[in-house]
Amino acid sequence: MSNTLINLRDSIQKNEQELKRLNEIAEEMAKNAAVIVKEVVYPGVEVVMFNKVFRVEKELTKAVFYYRDGEIRVGGYSE
Repeated sequence: MSNTLINLRDSIQKNEQELKRLNEIAEEMAKNAAVIVKEVVYPGVEVVMFNKVFRVEKELTKAVFYYRDGEIRVGGYSE
């Protein structure tokens, strides 16, 4: 049993390291990710990026939601 426990702990540690690496890659790729609203986004809508949630409180028109520094931010959109 002790060998099984040691193997499981090693496996967990390797998986945690791999998860951390993949999260770093995903976050790097998200630097250019955005949700573009060309018309209207209504109150109650939730924009989710990674583990962050942005709840729209008031009606927005022509908005851009983007992920920066671990947060979802909102900016203006123009064509």
